[in-house]
Amino acid sequence: MRPLPRFIDVQVRGVAVEAVTERWVLLLCDPGERLVLPIPLGRAEARALAMLLQGRRGPRPSTHDLLGATVASLDARVLRVDLRSVEGDRFQADVILQAQGGRRIRLDASAVDAVALALRAGAPIRASRAVLETARLPADRPMPRASMAVIAGDTVGRARLMADLADLAPDDLANC
Repeated sequence: MRPLPRFIDVQVRGVAVEAVTERWVLLLCDPGERLVLPIPLGRAEARALAMLLQGRRGPRPSTHDLLGATVASLDARVLRVDLRSVEGDRFQADVILQAQGGRRIRLDASAVDAVALALRAGAPIRASRAVLETARLPADRPMPRASMAVIAGDTVGRARLMADLADLAPDDLANC
């Protein structure tokens, strides 16, 4: 078996609730959906990402909207997001910007904030080999779809998730 490269491209599969723990997770997977990487979320983060995946905006700009607008106003762009490390439930990422003249800038960020920014900017997301080896679901134990309320491509799950999150107050989204 060939070892994984240092970084592997991942895509957002959706936002879900684990049936057993009832914890919110952001699901990332490789393009072939062989690897699944669940990243724990708070309820407010789940709602913000769900809205983003649906192409909806909240009543006021989110943190990732603000950062995206700031990057654009500086004539820079989000080149990519690299999920670089994980300790327990804390995932860390680098947001790689390309500024005027081609200069690259690396910003430290939480994985959830970085992924939200990448989604808003249309930038690729990669996960390090270390993150995948530490936090991915084992290949012989894939995420059971029946126990998840997945957003991407799942209209029933989307409706259930939005109903679960509907009682959030705007202040609950202050840290998103």
